[in-house]
Amino acid sequence: MEIIDVTKSENVTLAIAKALEALRSGEVVMHATETCYGLAADIFDRKALERVYEIKKMQPGKPVSMMVQRREEAEQYAEFSDIAMQLAKEFWPGPVTLILPRLASLPPYFNTGHSTVGVRCPDHDISQLLVEKFGSPLTTTSANVTTIPEVYTVKEFMDQLDTKGKRPTLILDSGRIEKNPPSTIVTFNDGVPEIVRRGAVAKQVEEFLGLE
Repeated sequence: MEIIDVTKSENVTLAIAKALEALRSGEVVMHATETCYGLAADIFDRKALERVYEIKKMQPGKPVSMMVQRREEAEQYAEFSDIAMQLAKEFWPGPVTLILPRLASLPPYFNTGHSTVGVRCPDHDISQLLVEKFGSPLTTTSANVTTIPEVYTVKEFMDQLDTKGKRPTLILDSGRIEKNPPSTIVTFNDGVPEIVRRGAVAKQVEEFLGLE
């Protein structure tokens, strides 16, 4: 496992290059988002997805979301209703995850058995660079062992791991990131939006949807 300090601007280009190499080799990369540290892997690589679950010690049936660079990319993999489109235009990039009907372009082993997929476009420079340079969606799931809280420093993550636990191949260390709530999750029942997790910008989403 390698750790690169990306708080130093001179390290960012090398860090992104190494991250892309790792991701294209089916490895997992830990990086900061605007909410907490997360784990990125290629959603089209079955072994890479398995590594994410192993690191998090997460049950295989639990879905993970994917991150995209922009809404137009997400439309290749998920079906947007009019209101979902409006939410994406208003809040992306930002800490809002939309649960949308999945399209057949997603691999069957990504969130097997689920007819929907969570999609997020993060508002963070490193996250945006990763997904832009990689060229297709990556997983976006918190970098923590399941049942243990999200982490805001690399040390917090390392403290969660046991000596035999799986680790990311590469960690992009952005230092201590601001402790923000997780993304607000919006699902749609018969086209009607419903907030199922009140996270960051939840109040703004409620105001936009007229749910107050």
